[in-house]
Amino acid sequence: MDILLDRTEVVVADSRSPVSFQTEGGDGWAAWDRYVAIDGRRAFHIGNVCGTCSFFFERMEGAKRSINVEELVEQLNGGLSVLDLALVEKIKKIMPNGKYQVLLMRMVPKLVYPNSAEDYFEKERVDLWGIDPFSGLPHYPKTQYYRPSSQIMENRAALYEFIIPTFPQNWLNEERVTSYVSRLRAGDTPTAVALSVLDVIPLVPSKTARHLGKTSPQLPHYLLDGHHKVFAASKAGLPLALLAFLAVDHGISSPEQIEQVVKVIGRSNNRVQRDA
Repeated sequence: MDILLDRTEVVVADSRSPVSFQTEGGDGWAAWDRYVAIDGRRAFHIGNVCGTCSFFFERMEGAKRSINVEELVEQLNGGLSVLDLALVEKIKKIMPNGKYQVLLMRMVPKLVYPNSAEDYFEKERVDLWGIDPFSGLPHYPKTQYYRPSSQIMENRAALYEFIIPTFPQNWLNEERVTSYVSRLRAGDTPTAVALSVLDVIPLVPSKTARHLGKTSPQLPHYLLDGHHKVFAASKAGLPLALLAFLAVDHGISSPEQIEQVVKVIGRSNNRVQRDA
């Protein structure tokens, strides 16, 4: 379960980031498919603008490097428990132009392989929307990814979260991973940085009509910095901090829906404080 430690809002203008959002037309729409790109190359297909189509992400050839703010490495490695606004101002340089809800969360990531029992696309997505009518198969994201625990919204729908690496796992340095595992076991919570998008999509009514009138919030975090940290946390089964820049204008969601999701994550912290 995520714990929301802190939050703020920022606007990024005149960005020179290598990261960008891209769109491409299709099905009669000028902008149909949505992408996250790095250095102008598409790194992830992050869905389309269809308000009733099922959620997905898919790795593309541009997903092959981290995005770092070099002078902040030590500060992020030390871990954050509250937001440092000066730090946020520096980190936002690696984000595309737009409005953001900046969320500092603590979570335990679990590494997931496609077609495994834990794969969202193999089980939950099929339960929510059914098998792809064109392929007749579950969606294949072309990457390993991480999942924190799902959380329940007020309408009993689940909030699904994903941490999606933009740097191949088999390129990670084993010594750095081991170092982070040691830090985590010593009680540190190093901080990773992600670009996030919220899609809130109506569900297809099932034969039992249990989904009728409900929506499914999907919150993917595209990991820009901290790949070694997240892999180490999944390996150790211990929490790390995630600084998520949630793009307000690039998901299938309204400001009100974004606020609802943030409140759900925030309630997790309240429960932890009451139980302490």
